[in-house]
Amino acid sequence: MALRNASKIWKPSSSAVIWLVFVLGLVGLVIGLGVHSSYSRCGGVREKWKGVEKALADLRKAGRLESLDSAKVADETYRKTWYRKYDEISSVASVLRHRSDDFQRSAAGTFNIERCALTPKAGTWEHSSMSRVGTDGVLFSIFAAIGTRTRIAVEVDSASGHGLYMSLASLTSFLSWDVYMYFQTWSGYAIGNELLNNAASASRRAQSFSTPPKVNVSEVGTAFSNFNKVLKGSLVAGEIDLLCLFTETDDYEIWKRIDGVAPRVVLVTYQEYWGPDEAVIRASSGKPRPRQDSRDTKRRRLFVGASLPALNKLANSKRYRLVYCLSNTPIAAFVLDDPTTQILKTLPMAHCFRKKAVDAEWMKDMAAQWDEAQAFEWIDV
Repeated sequence: MALRNASKIWKPSSSAVIWLVFVLGLVGLVIGLGVHSSYSRCGGVREKWKGVEKALADLRKAGRLESLDSAKVADETYRKTWYRKYDEISSVASVLRHRSDDFQRSAAGTFNIERCALTPKAGTWEHSSMSRVGTDGVLFSIFAAIGTRTRIAVEVDSASGHGLYMSLASLTSFLSWDVYMYFQTWSGYAIGNELLNNAASASRRAQSFSTPPKVNVSEVGTAFSNFNKVLKGSLVAGEIDLLCLFTETDDYEIWKRIDGVAPRVVLVTYQEYWGPDEAVIRASSGKPRPRQDSRDTKRRRLFVGASLPALNKLANSKRYRLVYCLSNTPIAAFVLDDPTTQILKTLPMAHCFRKKAVDAEWMKDMAAQWDEAQAFEWIDV
């Protein structure tokens, strides 16, 4: 009896059902509008970026392309294998470019920068297909986010110290880039000339390249001291998409004095043992104090250049901002601070050291290098 009475008591009327349906519909409408509003504020940016990340993951699976030097060129079997590997990497890069274009169309809309801008975790963009360091993935990611304009890239490489960087080699897997490589040493020029031109040859073989990349490789010796003149001699001027400064010694001075070109993205080396707070550059005299005279030349290259805070100050004075630091190599990426780059968040300098600072061995090595660096003259900037 009780159960029968209860069922009668709780049986909803038709008006109650209508009211309940109305309330649930209203709630669903509010939620839907909220989701749509959230999506609209970002213009689908985060959803589209997942496609870029997928292409980057595919690029990592494709692996790294070894240098094709003159000895290997003579081996026809190896050369064919190299070309196949290059075709695989370039095909992935082509997919990445299409997804980047799709992302760019999405990012071109109006959205909330604070909510939607991209902040990569340390190491997530790094991959090497052809470069000696992980800059390939970093460059692909940055240009996927901000797009390209001139497709002109310049790299200055000392080919000593850490060795060849070859960051621009990966750009040969994209359409119609003009690549200018300047080496300080003849040995660096010989290696770089072979790799870049063989990569460019592989690009010309690919049917998908209607406009193959142009490769210009030069050995400039001590002409780095007047790099504006070097660029003028190469007819490189105005806006360019990329400038890589990898001399390890004169990067700060070259960037400070350069006025013939206006890069949208700058990659530059720094001395990480100075940490995120000390803004110093090595004195231009280059002479060590007496107790350092016996040190070997290669070791001395650890005590040249500039700290990250010094480069960041210089960057800010030229309207650039920090957006990425490589996790295993002291290279920082800066972008021109204009509306086209706002999709990338500014990276605090402390983030470049946060992950490394928990490594006791790394901290011990940096402390030793900092002590050794005091034997040289450094200038606060």
